[in-house]
Amino acid sequence: MRKLRRALLALAALAVVGVAAGLVVFKTDLLLEALPVGPLGDEAAADAWIAEVEGAHGARTDWLAQGEVELHTRGELAFLPVRLLFGLPLSSVDVDLTLRFRPDTHGPYAYTLRLGDAVRHGTADTRRDRDGLGVMLDSVRHLFELPWTPATVPFRRGLPPSADGLRGVFLTWGDPRPTRQYDQVAAWTRAGRLVRMDTTGRDVAPFVVARVEYAGEVALGGLRLPQTATVVRPGDGSLVHRWELVSARRVAPGEAPGGLEGGAGR
Repeated sequence: MRKLRRALLALAALAVVGVAAGLVVFKTDLLLEALPVGPLGDEAAADAWIAEVEGAHGARTDWLAQGEVELHTRGELAFLPVRLLFGLPLSSVDVDLTLRFRPDTHGPYAYTLRLGDAVRHGTADTRRDRDGLGVMLDSVRHLFELPWTPATVPFRRGLPPSADGLRGVFLTWGDPRPTRQYDQVAAWTRAGRLVRMDTTGRDVAPFVVARVEYAGEVALGGLRLPQTATVVRPGDGSLVHRWELVSARRVAPGEAPGGLEGGAGR
């Protein structure tokens, strides 16, 4: 249930640096940001939205039953504080990351990280490894598995269609009103395909907001994962960081970790 919340914390941590640089606009006198989502519908409408998403992306039960999966991704870390957050050299704008994990568990990961000619290959368990690498591994995973996480959030309500015809769902972990305790999330789809997520970041600061834009799809058996996830600054839409899912596959039972290309360990 907390997977999405951990992903949002990582996104919010990026956005709060933008606040320090004057990149996020304060919209309330009390600095308690609320997502402008309009009147909330009922839980049945949210569950209908989730069913439509599963019709387009595949069933959550199928995602959880994949066994071990491998995602090969490429990242463009345009915003320097993102590189700091992920524990990367300041010059590492372009990242090539392959990670393996089981969708039905939270870690551990096997990974290969390429930064230019440098290669790192190893394992990380983000239940205890909360350094920059751990934040990056969790963030990339949760960005691409977002179609299957809204069903785990306790408070979910349907939303009115957006001005551009998107269907939405509102998600939070407690009181739906703006509070300092609980994040607010709005996820938006077109014909069941995930296209956008807006979120607050209460764990970092009450005024933090972030946006993720999705496009394309990559097949994993009968599942359809987003192909690109682009995090933008909510004010002007300029790029913070972008991830492309190059390929996704199931790892064969008994396949050795050496199937991941790479060199020295962590």
